[in-house]
Amino acid sequence: MPKSNMSKPPAFQFYPGDWLASTKISLMSPREEGAYIRLLCHAWSDPQCSLPDDDDILASLSRLGPEWFEGASTKIRACFKKKGHRLYSERLKIEREKQREWRKKSKLGGLNSGKLRKNKDLGGKGGSDLLATTDEPKGNTPSPSPSPSPSPLKGIKNKGIVSDENNSCPLSFKEYLKTNSSSAVISNFKDVVEAIKHFLCAYKKYRGEEHPKLKPEQWYEYIMAMSSFYDPDIGSDRGESSLDELKVMIERYFQKQYRDDCDYRLAHFVSPGVFKNLFFEKIF
Repeated sequence: MPKSNMSKPPAFQFYPGDWLASTKISLMSPREEGAYIRLLCHAWSDPQCSLPDDDDILASLSRLGPEWFEGASTKIRACFKKKGHRLYSERLKIEREKQREWRKKSKLGGLNSGKLRKNKDLGGKGGSDLLATTDEPKGNTPSPSPSPSPSPLKGIKNKGIVSDENNSCPLSFKEYLKTNSSSAVISNFKDVVEAIKHFLCAYKKYRGEEHPKLKPEQWYEYIMAMSSFYDPDIGSDRGESSLDELKVMIERYFQKQYRDDCDYRLAHFVSPGVFKNLFFEKIF
């Protein structure tokens, strides 16, 4: 594969439910619907997610031929926005930007996780196995050990975790927030904290039990994992905030059917494969 194609986004997400619920698409004939899909694919290949505003070219690209000029163009053009001499797919542009944001924030999240692991190695053993979690776990996430051990983040004040002798003990999220009320992490990522509260409520709603208590360093690591995604400007062009999107992702997460041994705990939700797929599930 040529080097120039390596960084090119190979695909966009397709969601049958959203597609079938679209009134514009429902009014298309099967041939028009197929033509629209073909044009979306051509638009995705363009850096700006656009097509030439030329009916002869569009008739050829869509493979509708003369049918394009017999009413099909009106229905399909309604799904694009015209700017200058190009037609733009706003939904594809949003998807392209989301993928850029994800790559940028995943890189930042990876750097933060690497620093966190380095600090743990310097301070002692313990903590969560977040980075080892996959989108389809082979088993339940191990419960935190009740036996006390030195906190791997003890003494690292800029990490936003209060250093005390009880830091290695599992806490509920409410207890963690109370213990770390002055934490810079908590004050800087208030929406992420609210999203985790929403997750814990959803866990109790769908699972019928409270989410297990976690060690403070685990709560911190999960906040950082979600904050690597968080940006208050994401979704602003659609009248949504990142908190709204996180809540939608959480609700979708609990409605999905993962493997039978999936425990639906926070560690699984924030694992890279699961979180990434949920993040991209808003295109059509």
